[in-house]
Amino acid sequence: MIEQELINKYEREKDMYKAWGNFVLSKIVDELSNKVSNIEAFLKVNCFPRIKETDSLVAKAFYRNKGYDDPYNEITDKVGIRFVVLLQEDIKIVTEV
Repeated sequence: MIEQELINKYEREKDMYKAWGNFVLSKIVDELSNKVSNIEAFLKVNCFPRIKETDSLVAKAFYRNKGYDDPYNEITDKVGIRFVVLLQEDIKIVTEV
């Protein structure tokens, strides 16, 4: 895959990744709500899906010497969510979910 092909594909699929991130966030928050008494107090910052910027994806795919055979499919952090909690034992709850 050449650089422009990767860019075009990613731009077409960005909304899908955002939707996937929102779906995963919703599922995790719903499940956490069943495990903790006050989800707003448990999560210390608002969670939202973060979509990788196109330039960052291109740099990772082609300019950081990662050695990808199929960069588009091998790069797995196109969308991510950060959960911030207060206590180390709270991390275990998020991990279990």
